[in-house]
Amino acid sequence: MGSPTTGRADGGTGDRADPAGLDHGLEVGIILFRWTAWVWMVVVAVIERDHLTHPLPAALLIGAALAVTFTASVMRAHRPGSSAQPVAVVIELFVGAGLLIGSSLFQDGEQSQSLGSAWPLVGPLTAGLVFGPRVGLGAGLSLGVARGLSGFFGGPGVSWVSVLSSAVLYGFAGGVWGWVAARLRRSAASAALLADVESSLAVARERENVARTLHDGVLQTLAVVQRRSTDPELAALARQQELELRAYLFGTEPATDLVASLREVAVRHEALSGTRVAVVCPDDLGHLGAELIGAMRGAVTEALNNAAKHGRAANVTVFVERAGDGVFVSVKDDGVGFATGDTDDGVGLARSIRARMREIGGRVEVESTPGSGAEVRLWSR
Repeated sequence: MGSPTTGRADGGTGDRADPAGLDHGLEVGIILFRWTAWVWMVVVAVIERDHLTHPLPAALLIGAALAVTFTASVMRAHRPGSSAQPVAVVIELFVGAGLLIGSSLFQDGEQSQSLGSAWPLVGPLTAGLVFGPRVGLGAGLSLGVARGLSGFFGGPGVSWVSVLSSAVLYGFAGGVWGWVAARLRRSAASAALLADVESSLAVARERENVARTLHDGVLQTLAVVQRRSTDPELAALARQQELELRAYLFGTEPATDLVASLREVAVRHEALSGTRVAVVCPDDLGHLGAELIGAMRGAVTEALNNAAKHGRAANVTVFVERAGDGVFVSVKDDGVGFATGDTDDGVGLARSIRARMREIGGRVEVESTPGSGAEVRLWSR
């Protein structure tokens, strides 16, 4: 019933990524094996029905195995990896132990195939996938020992050779399967890291090419404007654009504080447009990635430009708060507003706002009515 998707590959704690969808594939493999083993158990029960001394308890154990198998499959279908919980693995191991003990209690010993021959193996395999090879080994050894407990429940008992062979088989399967899964995850993670490095190098080379081109064109033009312009505001704007372009082309430390970044945007917007901008954040946002901060900064900048240029707003409030695992930002102005149903997205809204949010898996809502201002709502993933 466990899933490898959110477990631990090395016996440690914490969530783990799923490079190249590897864990999802392993999870599906376990589910297919679980169903196959259960069907085989039913076939054995039918074939060996004459050797079942207690059919009803045997049917209850088979039903418990079916419940575990079906529940894991449903959880996997609705949300991959959601069944990877410690309690799920423990339940699966208990049902497997019950089948091993019940094989001696509910069969007469003359059968050619034990009722709990295959399905209990799922428990150690799942434990190995979810928690690593050591736990898989321990779970398998525990099931081997459980097979010898039938004597304590009034059964005929099992020889120590049979108990030892079961413990070795189940322990070996759980340990090796966990070790193989851990090696595959490390290999997939290394391949994903290599791909990221190659992608970063390609971006860096492209940026260097663009930097050389713009340095001989746009940056020199902005420098000339600063030197020759008699308009202080135009010179200041050219200087600001030059600094931002240089920072983008030649690299700066990524922003780590969304609120501070938005307040910088607000100060610059007030200086250029005269619109008053208030940034409000009632909560501590915690750590946010540079990609999220950059996307939010760019989207809010464009929303402020629209409020000043099209909405002719005098005041804008930028509200920021946590929203689940992401961030919610509202940019609300007191401008002239517009009828959202009658207006198509402009280039700024489509490319600088919606496109930025789409890149980080977020979404955008725009609400406005003529004479009542406008509000742009941004959600990150």
